[in-house]
Amino acid sequence: TSNSTSTHLTGFLLTGVPGLEDFQIWISIPFSFMYLLAVIGNGLVMAVVAGDRNLHEPMYLFLAMLALNDVLLCTVTVPQMLLIFWKGPSPLTFPACLTQMFFVHALFLSESAVLLAMAFDRYVAICTPLRYATLLTGSLISKLGLALVARSVAVVTPGLLPQKTENSSTMGPANKSQTSPDTFLLMGIPGLEHLHIWIGIPFCSMYVVAVVGNVTILAVVRAERSLHEPMFLFLCMLSITDLVLSTSTLPRMLCLFWLGAHDIAFDACLTQMFFIHSFTAMESGFFLAMAIDRYVAICHPLHHTTILTHARIAKMGASVLLRGMAFFSPHPILLRQLPYCRTRIIAHTYCEFMAVVKLACVDTGATKRYSLSVASVIGSCDGFFIAVSYVLILRAVFHLPSREASFKALGTCGSHV
Repeated sequence: TSNSTSTHLTGFLLTGVPGLEDFQIWISIPFSFMYLLAVIGNGLVMAVVAGDRNLHEPMYLFLAMLALNDVLLCTVTVPQMLLIFWKGPSPLTFPACLTQMFFVHALFLSESAVLLAMAFDRYVAICTPLRYATLLTGSLISKLGLALVARSVAVVTPGLLPQKTENSSTMGPANKSQTSPDTFLLMGIPGLEHLHIWIGIPFCSMYVVAVVGNVTILAVVRAERSLHEPMFLFLCMLSITDLVLSTSTLPRMLCLFWLGAHDIAFDACLTQMFFIHSFTAMESGFFLAMAIDRYVAICHPLHHTTILTHARIAKMGASVLLRGMAFFSPHPILLRQLPYCRTRIIAHTYCEFMAVVKLACVDTGATKRYSLSVASVIGSCDGFFIAVSYVLILRAVFHLPSREASFKALGTCGSHV
């Protein structure tokens, strides 16, 4: 690795999470767990679909493609990440870096395309059911899969080709002093300032889809009394969480992209940070609640209505809400006590805890440890119990007397998946 200005690089040095080098061993624990869960879970999906000819249908074949894509995406990133966390800064050769970059971006595009293919499959199955078997044949599915791979390769490959370098000293407002002692400057996406207007378009589309989709879910469940069941009530809670989470980030992000609104008041920054972290924890909690609901419905079907009463569902929802607020309320309080004598520039599109805490000019080790501990405990515990619930669900499903009953039981997990 070299710090010279030579255009010919032999490699890079990956240092991990800047400012959190002392905690990288602990950070690796949830990443290790998530990687094992992803490999085992997706491996089981592919094995079950490959082993059971009754599952050789479009939806399950697309699901197997998505599982393969997820395994590859995890494998090209997480092992290298864990190596850094466990052994320190890791050198990476220039070709290896480009190869990893290619797979990361190409597989992200493939994942998006497979999700689109699954949506198309559901459209054909529901809107034109009589032509479903003739439209989505095995050969067409194979062609779709190849087209997705070819599209990703064609889109990503040009970005790895050598390009003419340009000298630029444009830093935007990044190097000027803060406009006020009570103001931070959000820089957006470093290095892509000139593309912010275009980057804002897909984010705007995502926000519109999130708002319209979640409001539709809430309206339909509220209007249809037959949907006043645990799974749909938890789905409504998840929709509200998603609405709040997207509204606390995307409108402010679009103002930055389109209007150049870099300034954000200190109190507004802390408020945004609280909503982002607490509602992310709530989202994880509602996924766990939905997994518990599926476990009770499949493993204890006769007691489902007596165990998950409306009163108990309300208590579970309130518990998830209080947990998110209780664990993340200290974040803005802790940050408000810190002195900030360094730059007020946040190289991000929104305020998040680690980006702000590193601007303080005192030792923040205890504050960082608290934040990482809370995030790790919540994420690991929720992920662990979701995995356990689905292991128990699969065990119960495989013991059902008929394949039809097994497929019906697995079908009830579709909304959660």
